[in-house]
Amino acid sequence: MSSTGYGGGIKAVVWTDLLQSFVTVGSIIAVIVIGILDVGGFSTVWERSEEGERLELFNMNPSPLARNTFWTVTFGMTIGSLSSLGINQGMVQKFITLPDYKSARTSLIIFTFGMIVVKTIVVIVGLIIYAAYYDCDPYTTKKISKPDQIVPYYVMDTAANIPGLSGLFVAGIFSAALSTMSSNLNCLAGTVYEDFILPFIRGNKKLEGQAHVIMKLIVVAFGLLCIGMVFVVEKMGSVYQLSVSLGGVTVGVFLGLFTLGMFFPWANSKGALAGTITGLLFMGWIVIGAENTEATGTKRFPYLPFSTEGCDNYNATNIYTSTENINFPMEEDNQHFEEPFILYRISYLLYSVVGALVVLIIGILVSWASGFTDPQQVDSRLIVPFMKRFAKQEIKVPIKPESKELLNGAPRPNPTF
Repeated sequence: MSSTGYGGGIKAVVWTDLLQSFVTVGSIIAVIVIGILDVGGFSTVWERSEEGERLELFNMNPSPLARNTFWTVTFGMTIGSLSSLGINQGMVQKFITLPDYKSARTSLIIFTFGMIVVKTIVVIVGLIIYAAYYDCDPYTTKKISKPDQIVPYYVMDTAANIPGLSGLFVAGIFSAALSTMSSNLNCLAGTVYEDFILPFIRGNKKLEGQAHVIMKLIVVAFGLLCIGMVFVVEKMGSVYQLSVSLGGVTVGVFLGLFTLGMFFPWANSKGALAGTITGLLFMGWIVIGAENTEATGTKRFPYLPFSTEGCDNYNATNIYTSTENINFPMEEDNQHFEEPFILYRISYLLYSVVGALVVLIIGILVSWASGFTDPQQVDSRLIVPFMKRFAKQEIKVPIKPESKELLNGAPRPNPTF
C-alpha cells in the first residue's frame, strides 16, 4: 500500500533500493544461520537434501515440455536476464543516470555478482527448510495450503521464540516488495506520462507545470490495479511461476524486437510491428491457456517425494510421487486424465525464448514480403559490429545531437532530480 502513493524520482528509487536491500539480505542470512544451527549443521542439510533428491543439478532432459531441467533453466533464464538487464526500462533508467559507459559496466558487474550471491543464499534457505521438514512435510499435512507459504511458516515455526527475528523477516519481505514496486511504478509513471499524456498537453503551460501531480495520480492508479491483482494471484498457482509466465508474454517479445533491429538491418517497420503484435498475441494465448489448464487441473507436474513419517499427529506414513499440480489434492483420480494441447505444456521458463523467436521469424518474413530496408539508410551505430560487414554499412543518416552523447559514451552530469 505504501508504494501505491509513491511519487519519488529515480534518485529516491536508487536510495530506497539500497537501504531495503540490506534489510532483505539481512533477514535471509539470519534465517540461514538459525536454520543451520537448528538442524545440526550444514552437513546434515546437504545429506538430507541429497537423500530427498533435492540436489538435481544436472537434469539433462532435452524436452522443452519438462518443467525444470538444465536446458530450460539455462536458456530460459539467460534470455530472461538478458531482457531484464539490457532493455528493461527500469534498468536502462538507472544506467543513464551514471556519468559514462565505464560506470554503467561496473555497476552491472557488481549487480551480477550480487545476484549470484542472493540466488545462492535463497537456494540454501530452500535446502535448510527441506532438511527441517524432511520427515514431516507441512504441505502434505495441510499445515499450509500453498507451497508459497512454506518460508514464512518455517520462520514462525522455528524462530518464534527469538525476539525480533519474525519482525526482521517480515521487514525483509516488505523491503523486497517495495524495492521492486517503487522502481516499476516510477518507470510506469514516466513512460505513460511521456508517451500517452504529454503529446496531448504539450504547449499547455499550466498542465505541463503540473507534471508531478499527474505522475503521482498515475502511480496511484497503477498501485490500485496491483492491489486488485492480489485477489487474482491468490487463486492461482506458484507466485514465482506466475510471475515468470506473465513476464514471458512481454519479456521475450521485446527482446526479439530489439534483436531484430540490432542484428537485422534489412528489417523494416512493418516487420517489426507485425512481429511484435504477433508475438504478444501468440504468447498471451499460450500463457492464458497454460494457466487455465493448471487452474482446472488438466496440466500436472510430478512432485519430488515427501514424507510424513516423523509427524507426531499424522496417522499414516505417505510418500508422494504424484503427477498432479500443486493446486489440487494429490489423491485426485488420474484415470480420466487428458494431456492438454502441446503448446500449453511448454516449460514456463521457455516462454521468453519462444516469444523472441516468434518476433524474429515474423519480423523477417514480413520485412521480406514488404521489401527490405536498405542497410545504407540505417545508422551503423545502431547495429551490432559484426553485422556491418554483411550489410556493408556506411554512416549516412545523422542522428539527433542529444542521442550522440549516449551513443558515443560521453560523460554526463550526475542527475539532480
